[in-house]
Amino acid sequence: MTTPQRGEEDLLDKFVHEVNLDIKYLILADCMVNSIIIAFLIVQVLFVTTSLSSLMFYVAVSCTVLSQIFIISWFANEIEVMSTSISDALFESHWWEQTEKVKRVISIIMMRSRKPLRIMIGPFYPLTIQTALNSLRAAYSYVTLIFAISTRNTMHV
Repeated sequence: MTTPQRGEEDLLDKFVHEVNLDIKYLILADCMVNSIIIAFLIVQVLFVTTSLSSLMFYVAVSCTVLSQIFIISWFANEIEVMSTSISDALFESHWWEQTEKVKRVISIIMMRSRKPLRIMIGPFYPLTIQTALNSLRAAYSYVTLIFAISTRNTMHV
């Protein structure tokens, strides 16, 4: 077994960092737009009289958007979970029976793998299932805001 160079150890970390640089604002925009889409679909279904075919269309679009939110969040959550499980797998590999050089390399990898790799939503939060639920809470907040504004406007008319 050869000792990895410092650059090789950071290769995965650099890759995740570059992925985050490339997509974090795209994911932020996606989460915001999906929350708004869900909110307007709920408003459309609850407050606007529609035909059965329109209602079915709104439900299909809602299911598609919800699936998109949760599939992306699930994969990002899996990346985080799997990145921290590397250390556990190495610990269970009887690393203490290896040579001193191998022990040192494995211990460095174990220490580094305790820091989870995360896909970020903009500069704010890591993308997880919890943040997907938070985007649904935001959609609910938009619906209540729209409902409050619409009832206030109908009361003044």
